[in-house]
Amino acid sequence: MDEFNKLSQIKTYTKSKLETDKTGHGYDHIKRVVTTAEKILESEAADKLVTLAAAYLHDTIDDKLVSKICFGRTSRISSIFRIYFSTN
Repeated sequence: MDEFNKLSQIKTYTKSKLETDKTGHGYDHIKRVVTTAEKILESEAADKLVTLAAAYLHDTIDDKLVSKICFGRTSRISSIFRIYFSTN
């Protein structure tokens, strides 16, 4: 799977989890963080996929926002690794 498709899946996942959030850490916040990450990538040598994935996913495992954090964190991290390390 190419980088664009991986990011597309990550974006879709994040949006599904945070688009109804009302704490200030919803999808609008994620879009601002991604924009900031993209600006940082213009001047820093960093892995684009890892940087943008982190920007998209950083609140999907925030224990202030996600219930059942132990189960949630484990399954979400597993999903992220499957997307990132997929050879398809």
